[in-house]
Amino acid sequence: MHDFPKEGIAFKDIGSVLTPSALRFITDSLAQKWRGKVTKIAALDARGFLFATLLSIEINVPVVMVRKPGKLPGETVSVSYDLEYGSNTVEMQKHAVDANDTVLVIDDLLATGGTARAASQLVEKLGGTVAGFAFVIELAELGGRHVLGDAPVQSLVTYGKLPNPIIECVDVIATHEDTGDLVLIKRLDTNQAALIGGKIDPEDTSAQAAAIRETQEETGLSITSIKPFGRYDTPGRDPRTKQSGVEYFTTVFVATVAGTPRGEPDKTEPLVVSKNDAPTNQMYSDHGKILEEYLRLQSIPA
Repeated sequence: MHDFPKEGIAFKDIGSVLTPSALRFITDSLAQKWRGKVTKIAALDARGFLFATLLSIEINVPVVMVRKPGKLPGETVSVSYDLEYGSNTVEMQKHAVDANDTVLVIDDLLATGGTARAASQLVEKLGGTVAGFAFVIELAELGGRHVLGDAPVQSLVTYGKLPNPIIECVDVIATHEDTGDLVLIKRLDTNQAALIGGKIDPEDTSAQAAAIRETQEETGLSITSIKPFGRYDTPGRDPRTKQSGVEYFTTVFVATVAGTPRGEPDKTEPLVVSKNDAPTNQMYSDHGKILEEYLRLQSIPA
C-alpha cells in the first residue's frame, strides 16, 4: 500500500494474508522450523500476537507477551532502545520466562530490528535463552537481521535484496580530565596506535553503552562525560572486510575519562599523548582520519 501511513512510504499490509488458507500456510511454515525447539513464544505487540497464538496451538507451547509500558499487570521488567530520534521501551511480565526456557521471538514484520532485539534482551534479562526469531515479512534492505545477534532468523516473505552483513562498532576519542591529554591504545597485534573501541555486542543496550564498556575493558578508565561525534562508514576497520563482504559502521564518541590507564592483557597497551603530538598519520585503520577531523574541528594542528 503506497503513501501509508504518510506520503512516500510503501506499507506492507498483512491484511491480505488473514485468510484461512494463508494463515494455514504461515502456521505450517513456522511450525516446521520451530517444533520441538522452543518452550515459549514471545509475541510482539500487537500483530505478533496473532501469529504467535496460531503457532502456539500448533506446537503446543505457551505465548508470553512483549508490550508497551503500562499494558501488562503485575511486576514487569523493561528494556529501552534507541530510535533514530528518541527512544522506545518494551516490557514483559517478571515471571513470564525463566532459566529453563528456550524462547522464539515472533512478529509480523522485520524492519530495523530494534523492537525484536529489545524483546530478546528481555528474555535474556529473565534468564531465558533466545532460540531464534520468526517474521512473516522482512524488509531486507533495512538490515534488521544484522542487529539480532547470532540466533537464527526466519522470514517467510522477503522484500528487497539482503545486504552484506553489517557490523556496528564504536570508537572513543578520550581526553583525560586531569591532564587534557588524549588517551589512545596501542594494539599489540599491529603495533599501531588506535582509538579506544570495538564491536557493539548484542547485550549492549545502545552504542553509548558499548563505548562505556569498551573504555573500561581496554583502559580501565571511567567515563565522566560523553557525547556523540559522528557515525562513519569504516570499510578499512578490518583487513578481512573485502574478502568477507562485511560492512563496518562506526559511531564515534568524544569522552572525558578519569583514573589511571592500563592495557587489556595480550591485546592493548595504554598510549597517552598530548593533542599536539597525536600520531594521526600512523594510526590503525580509519582511526587516524577520524582523530584528525576531531582535532581540526578543535582548531588544534593535527
